[in-house]
Amino acid sequence: MQVINSNIMKNTESVRIRIFNTYGPGELYSNYRSVICLFTYRALNNMPYTVYLDHTRTSTYITDMANTIANISENFIPGEVYNIGGLDYHDIKTASDLILKYSGGNPDLIEYKESEDFTTKHKKVDCSKAIRDLNHNPKVDLEEGIKRTVNWMKDYYSKNSFENNLGKYL
Repeated sequence: MQVINSNIMKNTESVRIRIFNTYGPGELYSNYRSVICLFTYRALNNMPYTVYLDHTRTSTYITDMANTIANISENFIPGEVYNIGGLDYHDIKTASDLILKYSGGNPDLIEYKESEDFTTKHKKVDCSKAIRDLNHNPKVDLEEGIKRTVNWMKDYYSKNSFENNLGKYL
């Protein structure tokens, strides 16, 4: 509302963005992080987690999102709203399977359920305006992004040297 009010009251050139399901190096574990962060941390630490089979997402690797945001100042159309998301539309099981592949996590610790109540089951993002106006061009696919994320988490949580390891995976 503040952005809209600024535009109306002061005629500012404003843009609004919606960022979807961004993950990757630098995302520290907590119960409120992306599903990829949660699963990766738990797989690396032999902790159980639940995979909801009837849920799909569009996931965005951190550098793809950051590159698009960097393009905004030179390319946006004032007043426009842009969705910034990845182009990989996948089910949650696919993400979990990739995490297990690269983390060596124990598949016996995973509980599979059909769906979770009170959450959006399918989140598919239309990024066509961001592609058109902001040169949004996601380059890191889900498998490569998860591989980089798993490797970063292994380094970070084993050595706890965030600054020394972050650049290797971006």
